[in-house]
Amino acid sequence: MRDPQARLFEEKMQSLTKNKRKTFVAATLVASIALFFAATSVPSARAWSTVANTNLVSNIHSSEVTNLHTHAVLHAHAAGAAQAATVLQSASVIQSWSGAALSAQSLTAIQTASMVASQSAVAIQSIQTATLASQQSISSLSMVNMQTGSFTAFQAASTLQSVTMFQSQAVWSLQTVQSLSTQTAVALQAVSSFPSATNLAIAAFYVSQLSTALETSASFFFQAATTLQTAETIQSTVIIDDFTATQISTSFSAAIIAQSQAATAVLLVVPVIVQAHAVVLADVITATQACWCAPFIATTVLAQTSAQASIAFQTAATFVSNAAVIMQSEAAITTSSTVATSLITAATFASQASLSFQSAAVLMSQSAVAFQSGAISTGVGFASTAATNIFAGASLLASGCGALGTVVIL
Repeated sequence: MRDPQARLFEEKMQSLTKNKRKTFVAATLVASIALFFAATSVPSARAWSTVANTNLVSNIHSSEVTNLHTHAVLHAHAAGAAQAATVLQSASVIQSWSGAALSAQSLTAIQTASMVASQSAVAIQSIQTATLASQQSISSLSMVNMQTGSFTAFQAASTLQSVTMFQSQAVWSLQTVQSLSTQTAVALQAVSSFPSATNLAIAAFYVSQLSTALETSASFFFQAATTLQTAETIQSTVIIDDFTATQISTSFSAAIIAQSQAATAVLLVVPVIVQAHAVVLADVITATQACWCAPFIATTVLAQTSAQASIAFQTAATFVSNAAVIMQSEAAITTSSTVATSLITAATFASQASLSFQSAAVLMSQSAVAFQSGAISTGVGFASTAATNIFAGASLLASGCGALGTVVIL
């Protein structure tokens, strides 16, 4: 007969062995279930993250294109303002010498220019607001990249921080542009009410300052665009969580749309300003021909005015041409066939306008040479033909702007 204690010990050992076996089976089953869900859910999550991150990289590309668009628009506006400044200064000089008054058509044109300068100030403020919103989205992405921890993510974060720096400079410079746009509007309104030589000179000063400020702002948007191009390449190799990527994309998209629309509103101002001061230039030439001071004015004021106008028109031709190329790029990335059609139409008009501005630049250069040599009639002939080309170019650009409407490039 077996010892009861030995038998009890044997039963306990058998029970313990059975429990271990059950625990092992249960653990194996849990592990199998976990591996099953991991195998089925991880690819799905990763695919969603890839989609969200792809959208984010697409937004960076859209922002790059929009900044190039803004850069081209501001340059075209600057060129138009530079031409306007030289015309207003010439009108001031000829009025002080001959006392000839501006025509009713010129005063109406100047009043129109004053109104669009006010509209430009509002549109510039909209670009500021949109740029600040874009800057916030890019800063958020930069911080998320820093938290990701990889070397590539750190590179992307550093590049994006450079973008925000250029955006800060752009916003600061646009504040100056907005202020000068408002002062320009007031000065032009004063000229339309009382077109004295002094008021014309004051208006010329503010318009010239506006042109310089616009050039400065344009350069910052160009730097932001080229840096975004680098950021796009690096960011495409970084994966962040889908929820964060989607959140940033949503706010980023809204900022890009707002900036694109505001830049288009500024572009609408350019042909109006160019046309208005082409009318004033015709008055200046007529007054010069009738003045006893014609030889002196022609070799000094008109020669200088024509030379400066030639540079302004050449600049306008270059950047309107660039804007056409950018709009074609926008048409290639948009998801809307309607928007693509509008962009291609606008690009076609802009290309034609660029050719008109280019022709006017050559003619004004020839006019400057003629005035400098004392050949007043020849200089007037070149300037008159140039004015016709400017009208044609401005009309084409206006048609292009009309085709843009409220285009959204996303």
